[in-house]
Amino acid sequence: MAAGTDSTAFAAAAGSAAAPYVRIVRHPQSDYSYGPSADDAAYVRTDTTVIYTSIVDSIAADTTSGVIPGFIPVEVSDSIRQAQADSLAAIASIPPSGAKEGLKPMENRSATGTPLIALMMGTLLLAAFCADGLRRALKTYRHELLGVRRRPNVFDEGHTASFSMTMVLMLIYVVFGGLVVYNLPGPAESTGFAGATAAMGLLAAYTIFRFAAYETVGYAFGRAEDRRKWVDGFIASESFAGLALTVPAILMVFRPELYWILLIISLSVESISRLLFIIKGLRIFYTGIGSLLYFILYLCTLEVIPCCAVYVLGTYLRDLSA
Repeated sequence: MAAGTDSTAFAAAAGSAAAPYVRIVRHPQSDYSYGPSADDAAYVRTDTTVIYTSIVDSIAADTTSGVIPGFIPVEVSDSIRQAQADSLAAIASIPPSGAKEGLKPMENRSATGTPLIALMMGTLLLAAFCADGLRRALKTYRHELLGVRRRPNVFDEGHTASFSMTMVLMLIYVVFGGLVVYNLPGPAESTGFAGATAAMGLLAAYTIFRFAAYETVGYAFGRAEDRRKWVDGFIASESFAGLALTVPAILMVFRPELYWILLIISLSVESISRLLFIIKGLRIFYTGIGSLLYFILYLCTLEVIPCCAVYVLGTYLRDLSA
């Protein structure tokens, strides 16, 4: 239907072909409002069918004027398409970041850390091979963490752990604790084998120093049984600490982005281990107020100062091996 067609004529034609009671009424044009209004023609019969032609007339008028409701005119779409093409061309003309200086190549950790991985895997395989003996040793050391009973119970399954199992537990502590010592100064880009083994050697020397110092102090200030219980408590605390440090130490090597969380976990494990050992020493050697002076001297000379020295030496060895 063309724009400007008279709806009255269309209604007359439709009325002649249809029933006399059907009437076609044109709604006045008013901003696409197609409902009936007071200006509509009167109905002949309210129960007859009434056909409104306002929608048809609106579409006809919009088609003639070049505006279709819900569609973008051709001129507007062309301008939008041209603007998008210009925007894409401007983006393509910008060189990507890093095109000139390039990107820093990622270091292959598996290649540079193969000896270190072999050392860790060998330690874990040794622990798995000695699983039964380690389980019995840990069951014995569980009672040695805080126990100060001077005479063993006859119903205990075992009173001492074998020397070989003790060495395996100490090896686990030195290897994985050494990895933690290596990473104490901060997250490393890559854990080198030379620096890691130097940190392990430092921790091994520190452990031997502590063992000798505790034997000497126990011999000087206590009885043989007190010295044995104290040294056994030291070995027990380090054994459980070594097992607890295994997972954080491995993750420090392969997931350095978790460094701070792993460092907090590692320091918490070592602090708890050291606290349990100090409490046991206090229970063994505390005899009165006067013994507190010796205990404070012990804390400074064997616990605080050596720990600071290990941190300083570990930082030096790491910088030296970098």
